[in-house]
Amino acid sequence: MSTSELLNGERKEGAQPEHTEAMVAEALQHSNRSTKLKFEKFRQVSLIALSATLLFSWVMLLPAPA
Repeated sequence: MSTSELLNGERKEGAQPEHTEAMVAEALQHSNRSTKLKFEKFRQVSLIALSATLLFSWVMLLPAPA
């Protein structure tokens, strides 16, 4: 069973061309890379937001000068 058959949910009669399998495999790899990059970007933005929130909270809780 080929990758494209799995994605389409149907079994094809006869052999699939190799270039089709290569294109499907490349599309899946691109999808994985894209997902990982989006996750890393989200992680970075989340850490920056958390750091800014903690810093702001710390500054607001400092005692006022006498």
